[in-house]
Amino acid sequence: MLTYPLKVCYKANISYKGRYLLRSEYSNGSQEQRYMDQYRAILTTTDRERISGEADVPDSKRYEAISRVRQRIKQLEHDAELLKEHHPELYDELQSSVCEE
Repeated sequence: MLTYPLKVCYKANISYKGRYLLRSEYSNGSQEQRYMDQYRAILTTTDRERISGEADVPDSKRYEAISRVRQRIKQLEHDAELLKEHHPELYDELQSSVCEE
């Protein structure tokens, strides 16, 4: 029977550039730390790592990340329509940040 170390402690400290430094300590004494963005746009830190190839994961995990991003893009279209109708100034900011003129 395989046993996996249990995560017993999870700490987050605000670091530089709006990112969190996450520290995990496991029951077997090992530790891990990684940065996580404080805010995300369309991609999470994990999505970025998987899509860029930075993370050493199976292709299926990469395709799952791509699928999640596609779903968020579809939701973004709905959100943009709402902003266009109800808050044109924010819509203009969104448009100028993602569209080339």
